Amino acid sequence: MKRISIVIADDQMLTREGLRTILDLEDDLEVIGVARNGEEVCDMVETLRPDLVLLDIRMPIMDGISALKRIKQSHPDVFILILTTFIETDYIVEGLANGRADTC
Repeated sequence: MKRISIVIADDQMLTREGLRTILDLEDDLEVIGVARNGEEVCDMVETLRPDLVLLDIRMPIMDGISALKRIKQSHPDVFILILTTFIETDYIVEGLANGRADTC
């Protein structure tokens, strides 16, 4: 069975580590990296080539929408799941416009 490789990007340590702990309990999932900001996650995607990125929208240095655009430009095959507690239409529209509609 192929394991799904995951990179988590969130500026909150508790969120990053909590997600890692939960996901690592699953036999078919493997967290291969965690990032604190959009720039770190973009670098990780380049080197680690994950199947999936869990991406927070609001992060320092580079926000999640900017990271999404950069990742999709160079690695359109990487699936991205956006994590947010903010209900702002601009974020939702921007995220969908730069992602793949068939993964919603």
